[in-house]
Amino acid sequence: KHVLCEVPMALRLPECRDVVDAARERGLVLMPALTHRFLNAHRQAREILLSGRVGRPLFFRACFAHAGPYASWSAASDWYYDPALSGGGALIDLGQHALDLFVFYMGRADAILADTATLAKEIPLEDAATCILHGNRVRGCVEARWCSRDAARAVEIHGTEGVVAVRYDGPVRVYTPEEGWQQSAAPDESFGDGLVAHFVACCLQGTEPEVTGEDGMRVLRLVQTAYESATSGRLLMVS
Repeated sequence: KHVLCEVPMALRLPECRDVVDAARERGLVLMPALTHRFLNAHRQAREILLSGRVGRPLFFRACFAHAGPYASWSAASDWYYDPALSGGGALIDLGQHALDLFVFYMGRADAILADTATLAKEIPLEDAATCILHGNRVRGCVEARWCSRDAARAVEIHGTEGVVAVRYDGPVRVYTPEEGWQQSAAPDESFGDGLVAHFVACCLQGTEPEVTGEDGMRVLRLVQTAYESATSGRLLMVS
């Protein structure tokens, strides 16, 4: 079958490779559900960035935070807090989407320095993580937290000539020295609709999706490198 797969696609890279190879051998569509790439606000912000309106991108910042599973929503089971089933805490849950958005906006990530901690919850996983990303003449900072009283989802891209800011509760905002802060038209938004529509179109037309199994593997590689960095306390290259 064609598969729209939740992320991470697996907890280990060899398992991801097995899934990718199986889909390719059978000529099937495999698309990881990296939902944020398909939000209209991010599509709009990326177009602004590519237009050159804020100059060459320099720095990316993303903060994804909420009170965590079972506080922010009633999950059906306790698997979120089981490392053998979840693969990690706030970093693999929220941080993977922020790490993917760094790639979406800034290009590849070459190295990562991460710190993880369990600050508020009595769980065997991290409820807070911070990652510093190195790219091609760009840097990024990603925050992922399960210990935030209020939900926070925000992305900023700072360029040589201005800033693009995405807030999930309002329109995309753009700053340039000439115009100050300007708001773009608020995009129509329904979380997940764009991703599902794209997947269905690829299945019907037999085309490759914008987000492939390799992209899903790339995100998991970033997450795993971040965990290794947090354990070692060192900046690590992303293989």
